[in-house]
Amino acid sequence: MNNNIATAFYDAMFGESDYSRDKHINKRTGEVTEVPRGIDPGWHTNPGLSRQKNIENFLAEAVDTAPLDLARVAVADLMRDSEFKAHLLG
Repeated sequence: MNNNIATAFYDAMFGESDYSRDKHINKRTGEVTEVPRGIDPGWHTNPGLSRQKNIENFLAEAVDTAPLDLARVAVADLMRDSEFKAHLLG
C-alpha cells in the first residue's frame, strides 16, 4: 500500500525525525498494514486516487473490448468533454 501522501503530510506537520508508524490488523481480511501514528486506519491513503485509477481501468477495458466503430465514437465523445480534457492535461 502506498503511504507517500500520508508520509509527506506527517513530515511537513511534525518533522521527519518524529515520524513513527503503528501496525494495524484489518479485522475483516487479516491484512496487516502500517499507518502513521495519529492517522486512523483507512485515512492513510487518498481514496480519490484509487477511484480515479479504477475508472481509468474501466474505460480502457471498455474501449479495448468494444467493436472498433463503437470505440471510435466513445473516444471522440470523451475528447469533446471539457472535464476529460482537463483531466488529461492535468
